[in-house]
Amino acid sequence: MSFETTEELELIWESIKNEMDATKTISESSYNTWFSNFRLVSLDNNKIVFSAANELKRKMIVSNFSDFLRSCIASTIGECPKLEIICDAPQMEANNPVVLY
Repeated sequence: MSFETTEELELIWESIKNEMDATKTISESSYNTWFSNFRLVSLDNNKIVFSAANELKRKMIVSNFSDFLRSCIASTIGECPKLEIICDAPQMEANNPVVLY
């Protein structure tokens, strides 16, 4: 099992999202807060990789929703390979802080 095209990955992610919604385990507001801009970036026999919009969302999903996400993945594709969640946003470097005014 390996999915290469964006269209295939988007269809699988839509199916996983439908499973997440069907379980009613998390509220719509929690889903919208933490899973907005969350996307499936790769899937093969050994690993499924998602990307979160930023590090805060990545940490929150890993800490609070990873078991739920694994369950929905397994319900959708029959198993849950190793789950990895990466961050879309580049990491801030200590020597190059962002200054907000």
